[in-house]
Amino acid sequence: MKQHILVVDDSMIVRMDLRGALMAAGFEVTACESRRAAEELLDQQSFAAIVLYVMLPDGDGVEILQRLRADAQHADTPVIMLSAEADVRDRIRGLSLGADEYVGKPYNITYFISRVRELCRPRRANELNATATIGGRRILAVDDSRTYLDYLGRLLRDEGHDVVLTLSGTEALHMLAAQTIDC
Repeated sequence: MKQHILVVDDSMIVRMDLRGALMAAGFEVTACESRRAAEELLDQQSFAAIVLYVMLPDGDGVEILQRLRADAQHADTPVIMLSAEADVRDRIRGLSLGADEYVGKPYNITYFISRVRELCRPRRANELNATATIGGRRILAVDDSRTYLDYLGRLLRDEGHDVVLTLSGTEALHMLAAQTIDC
């Protein structure tokens, strides 16, 4: 049975592009253009993953994300946020509210499909528990003190985390644009 992906984007070109690429990758796809249409679909069924554009004609994709994370039926559904590269504040907002990935437009379709596959991959219960208790997260640390950053980085690495260190907010935003960060 094919995994079903919901794509929510106000651009018909993006919806068609993502739908075609995801279908070619073996997924079933439902696409819609508005917050209202997405919420109606979410009231009717579950999806293996959801792709949300940040700025919709009738609302905000981040608001849909908040609703998903608060709803037991959809709380664990992987969510990939889409936005223009310039919308860094939306990226931070989406990731802090529980998005699993953030992809900027224009997107690399090969990377996008690989992330959807990875996020939809079934996980064994012991993998989830190991990640939750042992560590293994990719963490971005930001501080203007190199001494403190080095100390914090050592502590986090000792607990099994992959740590990216930056000395400024600007540098951190560039890292967020280029890399997947868990925390």
